[in-house]
Order: sequence, then structure tokens, then C-alpha cells
Amino acid sequence: MAAYAYAFAGWFLWLALWPVAGWSQNVYRCDSSYSPVQCDGGTTVNARDVGDVRTKEQKRESDQSNRKIRAQANAMEKARLKEEAARQAQHQRDIKAAAKARAKTEAQKNKALKQESKAGSAKEKAKKPKVFVAKGKPVKN
Repeated sequence: MAAYAYAFAGWFLWLALWPVAGWSQNVYRCDSSYSPVQCDGGTTVNARDVGDVRTKEQKRESDQSNRKIRAQANAMEKARLKEEAARQAQHQRDIKAAAKARAKTEAQKNKALKQESKAGSAKEKAKKPKVFVAKGKPVKN
């Protein structure tokens, strides 16, 4: 049982320190690119020292472009949400109208069935004589 605890502790320690291992690795600069593999004429650079190599003007332009794109994305999202809300409202109106039409159709069917039923029973009553009248001579027993 203790062996499992040590194995688990070792595994946990390895997982905890694994990201830190990458921080101390060297990176090699080969012309205008960086690589973890050494190349001919490449210089060794610490991975933490590799930073933003843009000029201040380039960074400012990039930031300005990002703000513009973010504003456009927010406007597009706002328009999409507004359109979705309008569609949802129209959908709800359509559902209510369909339910109303269905109820009206059912009411008309029920009314027609009741009228048919009344007419059918009136015809049956009209066919049946109220009093039985025998024709001819009575039969003697």
C-alpha cells in the first residue's frame, strides 16, 4: 500500500514540475526564426528573454487595429443578438397565432358536429311516428 502512495506522490510531483522544466530550456535563434533545435550560425537565447521584437510604432498600430476589430466584433455581436431576439419574438407570435387558429378550427368542428348531431336526431324523430296506427281488421285470438 505504501508503494502506491510513493508512486502517486512521485507522479503528482512530476506533473507539478513538468511545466517548470520548459522554462530553463534554451532556444536557438536562426536568422529570423526561433527553434528548440540548434542550427548552423544560430545563437543561444534563453526562452524567457524572447519577447516582443516589434517597434513601438508597430505595437501601436497593432493595438489600434485590435481595438478596431474588437469594436467591430462587439457591434456585430450586438446586431446578432438583436436579430435573434426579434426572430424569437416573431416565433412566439407565430406559435400563439397557430394555437389560436387551431382552437378556432376545433371550435368550428365541434359546432358542426353538434349541429349534425341535432339534425340527425331531428330526422330520426321525424321518421318515427308518434302513435302506432294499425290499418285493416283487427286479428282475433
